[in-house]
Amino acid sequence: MNGVVHTGKTTTVTISGTHFYGQPKITSNAKGTTVHVVKDSGKLLTLKVATKSTTPKGIHTFIIRFANGEQTNVKYNDVK
Repeated sequence: MNGVVHTGKTTTVTISGTHFYGQPKITSNAKGTTVHVVKDSGKLLTLKVATKSTTPKGIHTFIIRFANGEQTNVKYNDVK
């Protein structure tokens, strides 16, 4: 995970890895947070993350669901 999410703003962050394909679906465990995949290079996912001003700061989790049904989790930091 590269970058920091800011409460109440839309932030662009990236996730480095391998074998990303099929435009994975990503959600967050933080209520009111929306995540959109902007770019998928196969090794780098670029995300736009929008949080509400009421989203608590701290460590949260992205849930990444791949086209084949597999999923993985990535932790991220939300700061005010």
